[in-house]
Amino acid sequence: MARKRKTDQSKLIVAAALELACKSGWDGLTIKAVARKAKLKLEIVTDIFPDRRALLKRVLETLEKETARAVKGKLGDDWRDNLFEILMTRIDIAESHKKAYASLPSAFRKEPEVIPEFTKLFFETMDKILTLAGVPAGGFYPAHVAAFSVIYLSLINVFIKDDTKDHSKIMAMLDRRLGLFEKFVNRTHCDKVRRGKSVRGKSNRS
Repeated sequence: MARKRKTDQSKLIVAAALELACKSGWDGLTIKAVARKAKLKLEIVTDIFPDRRALLKRVLETLEKETARAVKGKLGDDWRDNLFEILMTRIDIAESHKKAYASLPSAFRKEPEVIPEFTKLFFETMDKILTLAGVPAGGFYPAHVAAFSVIYLSLINVFIKDDTKDHSKIMAMLDRRLGLFEKFVNRTHCDKVRRGKSVRGKSNRS
């Protein structure tokens, strides 16, 4: 019962933080203001989230979980189509608090000490998205994560600037970028297979 209550409180706090960040940005957010917005005692909020860093991590984790839950049962065998579905679903979920997410780069610039921690979290998230989509793993997988990260960052940049209701600009850009990414993955995957065969062939002849 206590665990459920704490989970419910966490959801209230995350919702309050996102709503406030849409108005003030993350750099203008305070735990005290979040507690007031969530109608919870400050000590309850700080017990769950000691600082803004912990709160932001939960906000990003919530976005990730909501995306995974929303695409469940919608993914097929084509990993490129899966990536498109996952990323557009993520965009749709983030749309309601677009200004909050758009303010993150500015917040990070003002608190550079948190950048290493959130950079690590970012790449972990990219890895999870690729895994969820079913992108082939292998020796070149770190390069795939790096390449996909560039695509994701460019997607976010377009998302922030896109004022179309149907996200047509985002979908067009994403389709083109994923086409290039698919060629890169297929090429490196084939190169790995060919090199593997070459090594085994030399071993068999020796």
